[in-house]
Amino acid sequence: MRLRVDRVLARAAAEFRAAARVLVEQGTERGLLAFRLVDTHVHAIVTCSRFEAGRFARYCASALRQRLALPSPFEPARIMPIVELRHLYRAVPYVLRQTEHHGAVLDPTHDGSSLPDLLGLRCIDLDAANRLARALPRFERRELLPTLPGGFGDEPVGSAAHLADAAAAAMALPDLVGQDEARVVVRGAAVAAVHEAVATGDIARALGISPRAVRRLRAERADPRLVRAVRLQAMLREHLAEARRFVSPTLSRVSTARREHRLLGAGD
Repeated sequence: MRLRVDRVLARAAAEFRAAARVLVEQGTERGLLAFRLVDTHVHAIVTCSRFEAGRFARYCASALRQRLALPSPFEPARIMPIVELRHLYRAVPYVLRQTEHHGAVLDPTHDGSSLPDLLGLRCIDLDAANRLARALPRFERRELLPTLPGGFGDEPVGSAAHLADAAAAAMALPDLVGQDEARVVVRGAAVAAVHEAVATGDIARALGISPRAVRRLRAERADPRLVRAVRLQAMLREHLAEARRFVSPTLSRVSTARREHRLLGAGD
């Protein structure tokens, strides 16, 4: 799916998350297996009739245009039937790795992808992994792990630095501002995901709640799937931040060396 006018569909994490919610809402009843919003277009795999695939595309196009405030309608969707199992086995990783294929880097955390639901980093489509297993019983989800950077342990979050964004991403929310049910629940999961050594005040500031609320949430039981999703999202963000910290000094050293090279007149 792409717009009639060639332009980027989403740039910010909030927009990718809004798009993911649209695709999940329209796709779960139509056997959604995988999707990825790249920059100018969307790929999705649904296991349904040609008629229902067309409805899925039309409803997604309408909802995406509204929620992302897109200035142009979508082109008619390009729908390709998948008739062989081996084609389906190839199609799933192909769709999920579209960012690598096109070289787009707008969404390194895969907010606009079904990958977080398949790997337990998000809880808006809790049946995603089961649907994939039913359709492709020999498919190993660990094959998808290299698509996301970082490790996938289950250690408690050791800092509040990325906690708010990790919690919002675990439920495909733009932020944690508000008292709706989704935000209340995920804030509780975020508190439960953090190591006890992290200061209550730091957690409170990160989540935009009071220290008293943090202590209350610590005493309540949170959904373990959502707690794990927050932990994995925080781990992913820490890995990306560490990668940026590593790259920036390296580039700085290279730039400095080149500048000194020019000042010394080398190569003249």
